[in-house]
Amino acid sequence: MKFFDEDKYKNMYIIKNIKQELKQKIDLEYKQGSVNFFKEPIKLYGVRTPVVKKIANKYFKEVKNLEKKEIFKLIEELMRSNYNEEFSIASSWLYKIRGRLDNDDFPLLSSWVKKYITNWAMCDDYCTHAFGYLIYKHPNQLIPKLKQFAKSSNRWVKRAGAVSHIHPTKQSSPFRKNIEKNKQKYLKDIFYIADNLLLDADDLVQKGYGWMLKEASNLFEKDIFNYVISKKKIMPRTALRYAIEKMPTKLKKQAMAK
Repeated sequence: MKFFDEDKYKNMYIIKNIKQELKQKIDLEYKQGSVNFFKEPIKLYGVRTPVVKKIANKYFKEVKNLEKKEIFKLIEELMRSNYNEEFSIASSWLYKIRGRLDNDDFPLLSSWVKKYITNWAMCDDYCTHAFGYLIYKHPNQLIPKLKQFAKSSNRWVKRAGAVSHIHPTKQSSPFRKNIEKNKQKYLKDIFYIADNLLLDADDLVQKGYGWMLKEASNLFEKDIFNYVISKKKIMPRTALRYAIEKMPTKLKKQAMAK
């Protein structure tokens, strides 16, 4: 007769060790400086990013060979604490197993957006890496579902609906060539998001879709510029400035001119 689950005990011990190590690496000066980057209340240990990455890599070695569902349980346990550093480790682990993510994982991963993301740093880390990867691994099935995010009342879900489109614009993304070959499809999808979030009053939502447009301008500058010009009379200046940030000075002046 099995009195306790030895694997579950071992896995939760890993979580305990991560929490203890984070507490040992607290930098109070860094913590205070980090708090100033957020408007909303946040939970931070106050551990510098390079240290958090080292801890993530150290303990991933102990979990990488587990079944995917077991890794998911550990990831969710870390996210549940709502500490930025633990969420960062969870996001890192999820991205490390991105090759094992599949279409059927979308309901769970999208539920984490709604349940556990409580600030822009969490949203951007999660959505421009693992979540964005999953979306563009199965674009035909998942982009229509992602479009629904723009209609949410949750600011982080709306921002997620935009910044998840950033992943394929990265130099390192395996999907970059796909969106270059299917330019009109990609632009149609991101313009749908931008249109639906265009007049949102939340500046962090505005910055989110503005950032999405900015990264798309790396590949499709003329198309993004034309879109901005077509919306400039109603687009909030915050979103507009983000969208044109990487454009040549001449185009910036045209876009900003009243």
